[in-house]
Amino acid sequence: MVEVFRAAAKDQIAALEAGLREVVDSAELWPDKKAELCDISHNLKGQGSSFGYPLITQIGLSLNRMLKGLEYCDLRCAKIALAHAQALSTVLEKNILGAGGAAGEALVKRLQGLTGQLD
Repeated sequence: MVEVFRAAAKDQIAALEAGLREVVDSAELWPDKKAELCDISHNLKGQGSSFGYPLITQIGLSLNRMLKGLEYCDLRCAKIALAHAQALSTVLEKNILGAGGAAGEALVKRLQGLTGQLD
């Protein structure tokens, strides 16, 4: 089941990145893309820990909270969201199981700090 999750998560992250790039190219797409991107981040948040990737859950939670709170998504917030997507990809590529130790904790704090700058 873990490999099924990993494959599905990779596809979801690719869809997340593609959707965010569309928004970067055309900010007026945000209202149409918001629900889709929130659903993807919600799924990653919900499934990560179940398959041994609590770091994916934490990153997904940070991303989901950020996306839900956005009325619009400009280049700055899209870059922060893409940083989350890259972090999710790295966790899968490096097969970082568990919380990722001190580096994982620092990563989550950094991403949360970036999302806090949008408030």
